[in-house]
Amino acid sequence: VFVRDPIERLRSAYQFFEQEPPSYEQGKIEWEKFVDRILSGDSNPHWMPVSTMLETLDTNVQVHLFENLQDEYPFGNLPRKNVSSKAPADLSYREDELREFYADDYLLREKAGAV
Repeated sequence: VFVRDPIERLRSAYQFFEQEPPSYEQGKIEWEKFVDRILSGDSNPHWMPVSTMLETLDTNVQVHLFENLQDEYPFGNLPRKNVSSKAPADLSYREDELREFYADDYLLREKAGAV
């Protein structure tokens, strides 16, 4: 499994949906409202913790860092699809709560050698 920095992954999902708002959204949503929605239980797979998709964190699953994907992928250069621009977002908004929400993903990243 490849694990991306959870808050960076969340920012990326936000930017993607900012470009292509879901049908249930009436226009763009502010970062703060987006974060509030996620912390209130919105379980979209685009921002759910990766760890929730594994049966257990204690398995012998190989964990890799998303930022090393290009180096570890055995078939050459991967195409860059769905690349979003860096939209401004106050990543410090409810950061402690987000880090707690993604705590198991941060543990996975540690298992893969992230600092």
